[in-house]
Amino acid sequence: LKEQLISQKIDLIEDCAECFPYRGSCYSDVIFFSFGVIKTCTSLGGGIAILRNDNVYHKMKLLQKQYKMQTNAQFFWNKVFKCIFLKWISNLPLLCGILFRICEYVSGDVSGYDKFVTSSVKGFPTGACTSQQRQQQLMRLLRHRPSCTNLALLYRRLASPIILSVVKERIQRCKQIIDDISTRSTEIIFPGCEENITNSACRHYYWLLPIMVDNPDQVNQQLLKAGFDVPRGTSQLGCIANFLLQNVSLNSNIDASLSCCPVATKVMSKILYLPVASYGLSSGNTTRLIDALTASATAAKTPEQTDALSKAIPSMAGTTLIWKQRINCMFVLAVSIIFGPLSSGVIASTCFVLIYYLLAAIATIFFAVSVIIVCLSPLYLKSSEFSRSIAKFGNKNCAESTEISSNKNSETTRKDAPLELNQKLDIEFLRLPTGTVNRGTNSSLVCEKQPKVLLTGATGFVGSMLLHDLLLHRDVLGISGGVVVLCRSKGNISAKDRMHRLLESSMFSFLSDSEKKCTNILTVIECDDLSCPNIGLSEVNRQYLADLNVTHVIHCAAAVSFLQPLEEAALANITPALQMQSFIKENNWNAKYVHVSTAFVHGPLSGSPDEPLPEKLHRMGNYDPYELYKSMMDTQSLASAAMRELGFPNSYTFSKCICEHLLLRDESIDTIIIRPSIVGPSVANPWEGWAGSKPSTFIAAACLFLKNQWSIWSFGSRRIAVIPVDVTSRFILRQCFCKEASSPKRIYNATWNNNSSEGTCFTWNQFAESMVKLGSIQNRYSRLTACLFHFVNVNLLPSCEISRESFSLLHRIIVRAPIQLMQVLLTTISKKRARNVETLLKYLDLPILFLHFSSSNYYFMSDLEAPANFNGQRYMMSCCLAADGFMKRVENVSSHGSSLQHNVIAGKYHNSFCSDLWWAVTQPQGNVAIRLAGYVTRKLLRYSAEEVAVDLVSFAELSQFLSDEEERTGSRPHIVLVPTHRSFYDFLLISYLCFSLPELGISIPFICA
Repeated sequence: LKEQLISQKIDLIEDCAECFPYRGSCYSDVIFFSFGVIKTCTSLGGGIAILRNDNVYHKMKLLQKQYKMQTNAQFFWNKVFKCIFLKWISNLPLLCGILFRICEYVSGDVSGYDKFVTSSVKGFPTGACTSQQRQQQLMRLLRHRPSCTNLALLYRRLASPIILSVVKERIQRCKQIIDDISTRSTEIIFPGCEENITNSACRHYYWLLPIMVDNPDQVNQQLLKAGFDVPRGTSQLGCIANFLLQNVSLNSNIDASLSCCPVATKVMSKILYLPVASYGLSSGNTTRLIDALTASATAAKTPEQTDALSKAIPSMAGTTLIWKQRINCMFVLAVSIIFGPLSSGVIASTCFVLIYYLLAAIATIFFAVSVIIVCLSPLYLKSSEFSRSIAKFGNKNCAESTEISSNKNSETTRKDAPLELNQKLDIEFLRLPTGTVNRGTNSSLVCEKQPKVLLTGATGFVGSMLLHDLLLHRDVLGISGGVVVLCRSKGNISAKDRMHRLLESSMFSFLSDSEKKCTNILTVIECDDLSCPNIGLSEVNRQYLADLNVTHVIHCAAAVSFLQPLEEAALANITPALQMQSFIKENNWNAKYVHVSTAFVHGPLSGSPDEPLPEKLHRMGNYDPYELYKSMMDTQSLASAAMRELGFPNSYTFSKCICEHLLLRDESIDTIIIRPSIVGPSVANPWEGWAGSKPSTFIAAACLFLKNQWSIWSFGSRRIAVIPVDVTSRFILRQCFCKEASSPKRIYNATWNNNSSEGTCFTWNQFAESMVKLGSIQNRYSRLTACLFHFVNVNLLPSCEISRESFSLLHRIIVRAPIQLMQVLLTTISKKRARNVETLLKYLDLPILFLHFSSSNYYFMSDLEAPANFNGQRYMMSCCLAADGFMKRVENVSSHGSSLQHNVIAGKYHNSFCSDLWWAVTQPQGNVAIRLAGYVTRKLLRYSAEEVAVDLVSFAELSQFLSDEEERTGSRPHIVLVPTHRSFYDFLLISYLCFSLPELGISIPFICA
């Protein structure tokens, strides 16, 4: 056949149905496997095509990309819902019998039921229309890509090992039935098995079990009476002659078919399909089927024998089947007699009841939403802190660009750059000392002998900021030898590649390409693990590093994880610091050692305005820090008991406290400890709002706000002990490079001290409120969700003052348990989504971990006092925008609506979290008419404009002006909008703006003219 087709240039297409594990003939050009409704391995649609020709494959793939994808909703209603209904009907004999009688009555013959089922399970048109119309409909339905749900179901079917066992059981079952039938009747023929039944099934997978009998119609009717549907199947399959001879008259069609394709015509005229392949009949029903089949197939064709057969077969079906058929008939007859004359009224009333309950359910939902909105919206819109924080971005003095000039060759620019942070925050302790390096030699020496700074943790948040400042101010600081970075490889990325990627970021744009490659500016040394002896260096790298003139060592590497076991916390936060100190001592470096710790090393203490937390070692009671360190590395029993008794909330703060004690024991090394509080985005350098390449712990909590709005937090009115990262970096360099002073002070708190004014800070509930409203404005969730989240996390839980244990239990029941259940369910459905949920679970306990820091006001003794021009509200909004930026980067969202000055609120490119109707209903203000107008306007703008953007800062300034005037005079001023051009959009846009952004605090206007 293949040779003949090649000569005619005809492709050979093989339909393998679901014949697993057969992979098709090697002579076939295209091989199809189908997964339709009637298949054992069904995915309710879809198929797989295997192509031998690469050119054909690429052309088909290109064509398929041009087709529209079937939506999940279409797949549900067209396939899933219909199949659920058919499956439900087929499992209930009473309903199946009623449906059979209805189809028989409508069609006028017993084939009506078969036609109904066939048309229902087929995915393409079979109705009474012309062949050309069917072909057009078929092509239109075929030219769609399968939905994601369909593909997921198909993948699940293919990946499931159950399919192979089902196929094996089916083959064994069908072989046994063939043997039973062949021993009792010679009138029944199995296609392809006529001569040798035992050897015929070498490639027979029995997804169907066809038989051939001389009287198929008679056998079909008799078995149907016995309760078995044995279809002829000619509506599904046909001889090729039927398609070649479509123009032949009906009377001569059979004769013409016999002359054209005698064997195929004979097979298709006598074929029946036994319902045993995919349907697991019981042994009793299988025996009854075989008895009825052999009796009907061997019966004579005379009318007398046919009548006798009709009388005999029902007795084989048993008393139960007879009574079921009688009950079906009686039920249908009773329904027809009683409700026949009122059928139209009953149907109409039933539809009316269904529609009534549907509308009632919808009305109930909308009523509940309205009640929630009415009750919670006053609390949601009460505070004006959000608009106030946005308005601060309009302050000209604060809004000046602080991004460092990218003039890579200007030495003056680099020398003047340190003044930019000082211009914004004029703090003495942030001024870098000049000409401080006296530990090295003059710059005329070789590169190895020039003063250098050794830095660890340069790829982290604080570390990368330190590297930025060190390279930017290297001339001012006098480190002519540049910076030496210890870095690990990560996966397949080497240490040098990691640092190269870091230098390619925009924060290092002040360096030229040649400077980035110059080892006199930056030297990268690869190490394995800082906790190993010789800080994980190879012998070659150890000797190379030992020969350098290192004047300062800044150890910034750490694992900021609150859930680490004690041993891992010691290996990450204690051992590397001790190894680094030992390495300095062994190499006789005359270097100052700066260790970056944390300000929260005082256990449960938070300080007070009169007694702030001191810049001293925290007392460990009767415990020896070195014994605690050994316990952490061993059994952890002593360390665990000490951690509980001393009141440390997590292993991170506990390990940092022990590390400080051990480092300051060795007085031969000039060691100082810097204790930053919660480190947030930068306030000025390299630009305002810079938050690193990945979220810090504080920003990660804000990202969780936006990602999972159904999480619960307990935020009160306590102040957040947060310090900008550029202030932290500048303070570290100040203490690192200052001239040796007579003061024995060796610990410095890098925090705002307790004398800082209230306007320079913000509280946890203000931050939570801003995050909720920012997420709502950015269309991450509806206003209903925002109101509920705001009420629970900002009003309800903080007022309860619940303990850590109670909050942990509540969080575990309400948040973690449902998401863990979701992960289990998704593991069997979609592994990709299960991995996303698994990633979410890593950050899900952040509300519990932050409870310790958010339940108290922290007061620190520090040299840093927040200046009056440092605006806490503005910095709070900068933190919120940093989290929003990270989320957009992770979600790969376009830049539309990414800034406060260009926030998209409508249009074609406006991405909405919910439907326009739900958006209008859940807005916290406006009556029914205004909501309807808002819905219509939103639709109008979606079809008439690409985007409608608003400058939030300008309108926030206006809102803030109104609030200030109301507070000053006691009455709120009125605003009059006078359009400067003829456009009805002026009225619509202003009204729509006030309705869609209620967080700005501007009421919906009245249209006067």
